[in-house]
Amino acid sequence: MIFCIPCLVLFLIMAVLGLFFPKFRPLIRESWKCFWDKLRLRPCQMSFDKKMKARIVSKLAKGGKPGLAEFVNRYFNAFLTVLGIVLIVLMVYSTWLFIDWILLGNKPCNNGTCPV
Repeated sequence: MIFCIPCLVLFLIMAVLGLFFPKFRPLIRESWKCFWDKLRLRPCQMSFDKKMKARIVSKLAKGGKPGLAEFVNRYFNAFLTVLGIVLIVLMVYSTWLFIDWILLGNKPCNNGTCPV
C-alpha cells in the first residue's frame, strides 16, 4: 500500500490548506479522487500527483533554485512518502499526548514531578 501514501499526503496537505484558503478547495476534490483511484488499484484519472509535482518544480525553478527543483523532480514520491510517515507519527503522538492530558486533567504533580 506504499503507492497510496504520496496521494494521501497530498490530500491531507490540501485539506489543511483548504480550511484556511478557499482557492485550494477544488484541489481537495481532485486529490481525494486521485487517492481513491489509487486505493482501488486504478490509475489516477486526473494525475493529480503529476500536476502538483509540475507546479512545485516550476515554482522552484522560477524562484532561482534549479538544484532543488531537480531534486524534487527526481525524488518527489519518496519525499511525499517520508513526509507522510512523519505526519502519521506526529499525529499519533500528538493524539496520545492530548488523550493523556484529558485523562490527567489539571491534577497537581506528585512530589514535585509531573508526568507530562
